[in-house]
Amino acid sequence: DLHAQFFSDPSHTDCISFPIDQDHLGEIFVCPATAIEYAQKRQLDPYNEIALYVVHGLLHCLGYDDLEPKARRAMRKKEKQCMAVINQLKLSLQP
Repeated sequence: DLHAQFFSDPSHTDCISFPIDQDHLGEIFVCPATAIEYAQKRQLDPYNEIALYVVHGLLHCLGYDDLEPKARRAMRKKEKQCMAVINQLKLSLQP
């Protein structure tokens, strides 16, 4: 519904972010159902997929963009770096 309301696009989406201003990061909305469906189809960990959507939204709030190819490559690179840190932390917290 948010995708249709704010972007005039009624299709499903995984993540929507709304940057606010310099002093406030913004808001991120993630659709867990989309993440789970995507992960199941590709035999991925749904928790990692949701984490990726959160990282993606945070990066948008920080000024990253994925509309142009060069910017998209930079964003994907930063996503991979962030997910590597998350996965490393996850491993270190396991009993």
